[in-house]
Amino acid sequence: ELFLCQHKPFTSKALAITDDVDMTSRLVRVTEFKERMRVRHTDDGHRLAKRVSDLKRLLIAYQNGTLKPMGKGKKKVLMKFSSHLGKNF
Repeated sequence: ELFLCQHKPFTSKALAITDDVDMTSRLVRVTEFKERMRVRHTDDGHRLAKRVSDLKRLLIAYQNGTLKPMGKGKKKVLMKFSSHLGKNF
């Protein structure tokens, strides 16, 4: 389910902590989903799935000898890519 919440205006700290003041919010159900939304249903989830797929392909290429590490003394770089967090690996 997806809800929108409407909060009443905040007037003062003193009123907020007083027991006799009602600070309730109004909830409105916007929609109901047949299935729970998971990370895989989001844009980030699709990017993560693609990254996992690319890493699996890279691992297979390394395991079957299609891709070989560079010689000794050199930095072993199999593949450069950026994560969804903007970090380079």
